[in-house]
Amino acid sequence: MVPITTAQHAMCLRFANHLHRTVPCPGLLPDPIPTASDPAAASCLGVLGEGSCGPAVFQADDLLLVSQSNFQVPPGYLGVTFEQYNGAIVPETSLTGGPLGHLVFTVDPGIAQVPSYCAPLPVGPGVTVHSMAASIFQCSGSSYRPGELKLLLGHELLVWSQSGMACSVSFHGLSQVNLDLDLAVAEATVLVPPTKR
Repeated sequence: MVPITTAQHAMCLRFANHLHRTVPCPGLLPDPIPTASDPAAASCLGVLGEGSCGPAVFQADDLLLVSQSNFQVPPGYLGVTFEQYNGAIVPETSLTGGPLGHLVFTVDPGIAQVPSYCAPLPVGPGVTVHSMAASIFQCSGSSYRPGELKLLLGHELLVWSQSGMACSVSFHGLSQVNLDLDLAVAEATVLVPPTKR
């Protein structure tokens, strides 16, 4: 994990200014796979979704949405997968040929909107983020309702409240590694106040 960039922090500040209130912002994000030496990577920079590369993409309107793929993962990591014609589930590959990971981070000033395709996941003793109760969901990889955020298909989703806003972080794939990554990103969330006027 690496600290967010100045440009990414500026997107959180833009979101705070838009809402005229302090907002949660990720403090750490996965380390992107370097793309400078790969001319083919130019087409995936700044793309939203599993086909993206480079630094995380931030969108800040009425919802803060952060999406990142093609980041450094530990050996044996299982992230984005696909089903072959023979029914075998195999990992998608990253720019370097290793496993492909996908992160989604959201902040919603409204009430938490967990997609209908996500089901609560029992994880033992209470999970907390910044000493507040949090919930874990397993999001199916198939159907979703119109209007729902489909970027979370196949993700393990951590949801909590911070500064009166619904926050979530998820990584594609169900594993202890992804739960640990969810918690690391959530605990590193910082509060960004709006610019004084």
